[in-house]
Amino acid sequence: MSVFRRARVLIRPLLVFAAALAGLALLAHVATALSGEDMVVRAIMSWNAMGGWTALAILAMAGAIAFRREAPNVARGLAAGTLLLCLFSNVAEVYDLSGAGAIGEGAAALLAIAAAGFFALEAGAYLFGTIAYLTVFGGALMYLLSHSIVASRLAEGVSIGAALAIMCLAYAGLICRSDRGVMRVLLNEHASGRQARAQMLLGVVAPFLLGTFYLLSDQGSQVRAELLLLVATIVGVNIGLIILMAVSLERVDHARRKAERELVNRAMRDGLTGLFNREMLGRRFAQYFAQGMREQVPFTALMVDLDHFKRINDLGGHSLGDRVLRRTARAMRAQLRLEDTMARVGGEEFAVILPGAGLVEALEVAERLRACVAGLRFEDQYGAALQVTVSIGVAEWERGEELRSLYARADGALYAAKNGGRDRVLLAPPTAQMRCTAQALPPLTTGRAPLAEPKRPARQPEPVRAPMR
Repeated sequence: MSVFRRARVLIRPLLVFAAALAGLALLAHVATALSGEDMVVRAIMSWNAMGGWTALAILAMAGAIAFRREAPNVARGLAAGTLLLCLFSNVAEVYDLSGAGAIGEGAAALLAIAAAGFFALEAGAYLFGTIAYLTVFGGALMYLLSHSIVASRLAEGVSIGAALAIMCLAYAGLICRSDRGVMRVLLNEHASGRQARAQMLLGVVAPFLLGTFYLLSDQGSQVRAELLLLVATIVGVNIGLIILMAVSLERVDHARRKAERELVNRAMRDGLTGLFNREMLGRRFAQYFAQGMREQVPFTALMVDLDHFKRINDLGGHSLGDRVLRRTARAMRAQLRLEDTMARVGGEEFAVILPGAGLVEALEVAERLRACVAGLRFEDQYGAALQVTVSIGVAEWERGEELRSLYARADGALYAAKNGGRDRVLLAPPTAQMRCTAQALPPLTTGRAPLAEPKRPARQPEPVRAPMR
């Protein structure tokens, strides 16, 4: 499982946990308003101590993150509602409505920043959104540590339950768009991502471990609060520097990977037509050869050559010849399956390998290629119509046959098709060795009903190599 998927696993459970904390606090407030405080309500309120409006804002923000993909308009409305609730907390303080359950200043600030980060990520400002969510996570963690270790006035305004819920929201908000922006850099599988995660672990965990050691020592609450602020500042600066370094390294690494892909593509493909070259044809043949020897899966080779291509170059120069090659190559490739291999092996010569195809299927494909090219229309530099045709030789792979032999048989059938008048498909005869040992070799099977034996002409012309194409 990739780092992206491992990070996304916790999104839904954390959102459910945050919503559950807010829901418990909201139910406790409703129970208090209806029937007064009892032992259960007092227990919940003493541990959670989340205000009613704070719980509503957390529920709205959790819904915004949860429905971001399924209902984006609803998610935006919930995030906007969170901002309005946080604004209401300030209005409540101005008009002395704090008794109505207004959100504390700390919780209001964190939730407002989280909502702003949500809108930033949706608008494509990934850096700003990531920084906003990291700020919210760090702030909620500070309040949580203030409750558990420092126990000073820093803990005012955000309860333990609210701090936990806001931390869960910040994590979910960060990871839900981990395929974009800074988080994509931090979580990718390349060297830049691995190095950034190692630096993040060292730059965040080490200061917190050292700071916790001093915080747990016998000091006053004021000193502990100052130490906590110092640790938080150091961690924040480290995170900022690590993000800048990771983004810079990712850009360099991305350029390197792009250059490597281009080099590999150039090494495996023909620059003019975009088809595979001889190197890739050899690799695909080796793959089909091994599969045929192991699983007895047949395949067939086609050799395709444009007729009178020299005349095309003489009429319109190399620009017309290149245009004809590109267009015919694209048209023929469109007639093949995705698993079929087509390569340019010469100036105007192409090779096709059809895995899993016998003679009947191969002849049908070859005829389709011939008709496809014959249906294309070209014009020379003077606007005159130009007819382009191809000759095709077909040879079925015989068990144990090497690429050179298969290529020679298909090429021989191609030359025989050219000598026979061009614009036609011709089948290559089997090898002499195959004629002698055909009874001893087991038949090839394809996993489907056997194909009908193709009708062959009474006198198959022997491949004759012509001096010119």
